[in-house]
Amino acid sequence: MIDIKSLSSFSDSRLVGTKFFHFDKLRSTMNKATKLANQGTISGSVIIAEEQTFGRGRFDRHWISEPFKDILCSIILRPIISQLPFVNMAITLAVAETVEQIANQNCLIKWPNDVLVSGRKLCGVLIEVEIIEGVVKHAIIGIGLNVNMDISRYPEISSTATSISREVGGYVDRTYVLKVLLGHIEKFYSRVVDGDQLRDEWVSKLALINEMVEVIFAGERIVGKSLGIDEQGRLLLETGSGNVIPVSAGEIINRKNE
Repeated sequence: MIDIKSLSSFSDSRLVGTKFFHFDKLRSTMNKATKLANQGTISGSVIIAEEQTFGRGRFDRHWISEPFKDILCSIILRPIISQLPFVNMAITLAVAETVEQIANQNCLIKWPNDVLVSGRKLCGVLIEVEIIEGVVKHAIIGIGLNVNMDISRYPEISSTATSISREVGGYVDRTYVLKVLLGHIEKFYSRVVDGDQLRDEWVSKLALINEMVEVIFAGERIVGKSLGIDEQGRLLLETGSGNVIPVSAGEIINRKNE
């Protein structure tokens, strides 16, 4: 069980960790966080579940996790609209630094928001934003981080996923992981609020740069060479015709061996 009392030592003056909501079981931390945000819950609030019965990732995919073994949380933030492209950068960089600090393993970010160790997915980030008349009402940041999950129990992901415990070879204290993670999120998100765009640091962590990839989104497929990202975090693809296309969302697949 995550020790909420020790997490509550975070100062109210922080941007992240201003308030904690802890549940043994939720259908989805994203759904709960959205409900709380609509009720006016303070920015920086963290919603934590020990178990999710219907956790979801990008494109409404089911998020696989084990009860009481992983970190399943959502954070309510209220950035201004110009900061939105950099919130995802802040969160994924924070996850990468957390894993590198705890597991001593180099992390890469698979555009736009998966964190990898040795090519295996360790964490997924989901961001849902509500904007009304050009103003961000809230941004809900969902984080699913595999900590003590036994990946081998799930054939559908056993060859593509990993966990912190798998990387370190033993049990990992989830409360400690969450403390470290929230500290890094605070650091990077504070920089976003102060006007830092984080682009160069994010690019240095991106996987599949300068490689042939395929991006799938809304039933369309675009094949090209991944050149990097633009100032808004969009993936830049050079197609066979030489055109460079900015892609704002999608699933990226490595095609270097085809």
